[in-house]
Amino acid sequence: MNKSDLIRLSIYATPNLTDQGFASLYEFKNIQELEILNAPSLSSSAFLSIGIQFPKLRVLRINNCHNLTNQSLESFNNLINLKALSLCDCSGLSNDGLQNLANLTKLKSLDLARCYKLNFNGLTTLKTLTDLELLDMSYCNCVNKRKRITKMFPKLQYVYTYSP
Repeated sequence: MNKSDLIRLSIYATPNLTDQGFASLYEFKNIQELEILNAPSLSSSAFLSIGIQFPKLRVLRINNCHNLTNQSLESFNNLINLKALSLCDCSGLSNDGLQNLANLTKLKSLDLARCYKLNFNGLTTLKTLTDLELLDMSYCNCVNKRKRITKMFPKLQYVYTYSP
């Protein structure tokens, strides 16, 4: 396989994946879909590198990675072709970090479920995401905000705000 051939990469349940090991993936510049699930050893810096090292991303899923922080999202504004973003169950995120996603105007799907520090106020910084069709804010303190959320995003077809 040529380095330019790899367009989809999934990293599942890799508790020993280090920042150095993750950096070895930077040579694959044509990755369009990146999925990182349950990688507790990756630091905030490794996540920060994603927006710089993988500019062609269209789909990004980072789930159950608690070292993903607001600072990690600072480079995500470079991912201008991103259509789907999942940051589900990333407990290091708060409302302040969402402003780093406001430039992702091609985004159609955003999953922030189980990011417990997020709430409706954080969503107000994302009004620029006018193409958003799916938003999952389950367990994010957005219950009773469904009508306000749908007004904020004109193309929104699916909104999930479940919380027990």
